[in-house]
Amino acid sequence: MSEFYESPRWMYKYQNCSLPVVLDTYSKCSYGCLYCLSRFQHANNWGDETIYERDVKPFDVNFIKGLFKGENKRFGIENWLRAKKAVQWGGLSDPFDENERRIGASLRLLEFLSEIRYPLSISTKGTWVFDDERYLNAFRAYGNCLHIKFSIVTTDEQAASRIECGVPSPAERIRAMAIASKLGVYTTLRLRPFIIGLSDLCMPDLVTAAAKAGAYSLSTEFLCIDRRMCCSTRKLFNALSKVLGYDIVEFYKKNSKGDTYMRLNSEIKAPIFLRLKSLCDSAGIKFYNSDLDFRELTETCCCCGAPDCFNYSTGTLVQALKLAQQNGCVHFSQIYGDLSILKMGLSCQACDVNLGHTIRKRKFVNFSLFDYVRYLWNTPEETHSPKNEFRDALLPGEKDHNGDLVYYFNKKII
Repeated sequence: MSEFYESPRWMYKYQNCSLPVVLDTYSKCSYGCLYCLSRFQHANNWGDETIYERDVKPFDVNFIKGLFKGENKRFGIENWLRAKKAVQWGGLSDPFDENERRIGASLRLLEFLSEIRYPLSISTKGTWVFDDERYLNAFRAYGNCLHIKFSIVTTDEQAASRIECGVPSPAERIRAMAIASKLGVYTTLRLRPFIIGLSDLCMPDLVTAAAKAGAYSLSTEFLCIDRRMCCSTRKLFNALSKVLGYDIVEFYKKNSKGDTYMRLNSEIKAPIFLRLKSLCDSAGIKFYNSDLDFRELTETCCCCGAPDCFNYSTGTLVQALKLAQQNGCVHFSQIYGDLSILKMGLSCQACDVNLGHTIRKRKFVNFSLFDYVRYLWNTPEETHSPKNEFRDALLPGEKDHNGDLVYYFNKKII
């Protein structure tokens, strides 16, 4: 068994992501957030242990450096890096958590990436690195070629300490954001997951604090819950429910349309999204939304809130939605450019795309990532087609001269 954690990887829903290549430094996160999606996906620790993991594996720094230098290969990711497309860091674990304080693998790669100024978007709750000159020097060298998202879901210090076990306080994270902003780094308030009964109670204070800390943008998405939870997961949600004052699982069952993966109904989200966007507009912060509902409210297709100057992908279904919103309709050829890089990768099956049952796996075994996105585009009945992905914000029409469907923007959505 390898002593290293396998990284980077393609994002599972790469067809919607402008930063589809993801780095994770460690196999487990030291933080014990009750809402953590990666814990539910078995990628991180289960049970009560939250910090100073003993069996954690770091990624192979030398191998990843070789990827960026063009010396190594992994699932076609080398083609993405050759085009110097932006990469995100921190998907299933935090690159600046307590594991990093002990092991330091993130620092070794950060120093290398800052030297070549590779466009990078980091997601973190860690704050100690913003008091450590080694990391600060790397951030300074990076400057405006670096984007850091600070995950904060509430300003309530007491609630945060119970929900985000082992995580620095919201005030500490805001302080770290201010330090990063002063270094010339683009910063984002990552209000994800948005939790009813917690996040909605502090929106004005949170947006104001982020604006004062120099945040460029805010990125949000509502919490989602999978019905297929084990006993350990149910315990985590029970603990979260005690803090919130209501049974959040039952609330989602009553107010969600999904049979398995529950997303709150759009009627509940609408007034919150509109208010949050208004607060951002007033504070001079750009609003980004990665939720399936009201995705058209997002500033650009890059829902992580990265600035326009970043070389992120516009070959996504979200970009198609934004183009249709601007022009009335959209053609597949309009998002073809960045998608063409995916032709050079391995098959969608090799890149861990969830294809469902065995018959589907056989059907798509030789499809490239590009082929699969084009299939989704031209098959409106598919769950992840443009029509269904955005809850009918895009509606299919006739085929164009390339044989691809033309999608029209549904103005009545907003």
